Amino acid sequence: MSDAGGTSRDAEEPGHSSAGSRRRRRVAFCALALAGIAAGVAWALLGSRLLAVRSVVVTGTRLVPQSQVLAVAGIRLGTPLMPLYLVTAAVSSLRGDPDVGAAAAVLGELPAPLRASVASVAAPSPDQVTLQLASGVTVLWGGTDHAQAKAEELGLLMPTHASYYDVSAPGSAVTN
Repeated sequence: MSDAGGTSRDAEEPGHSSAGSRRRRRVAFCALALAGIAAGVAWALLGSRLLAVRSVVVTGTRLVPQSQVLAVAGIRLGTPLMPLYLVTAAVSSLRGDPDVGAAAAVLGELPAPLRASVASVAAPSPDQVTLQLASGVTVLWGGTDHAQAKAEELGLLMPTHASYYDVSAPGSAVTN
């Protein structure tokens, strides 16, 4: 096929390429380079030891032993810092949450022997703090008020070996 000047479009000189062909090669090169950079960054963040946990330091452990904090955190040496970043971001979003504040306050008010037996704390609202003890017993503590009276009632009721105690309203405790 010839153009108006009589030259063939298909018969280009060897070593020369059309502008469209050069543009396609440039786009392909840039795409491959970006994919390589993305893969390198992903490897550095998630797969390499370059950005991984090398040591763990626990501070502010007045209420629980450092070993228990480390066990619950489950952070192992060599863990990539990026999964940890995502978890930390989720936890930091809980700061200022009244439910979390109530759960922490109740834990702080518990007598030491009871606190040591707490396996988990749930607080769907600040006045509905619930303790799950390691023995399988559930304690509905309620809000942060009247902590001393609640602790005394619970201490009196625990020898009944019930599976559920509601001390949220001191003076009218319920067991099951």
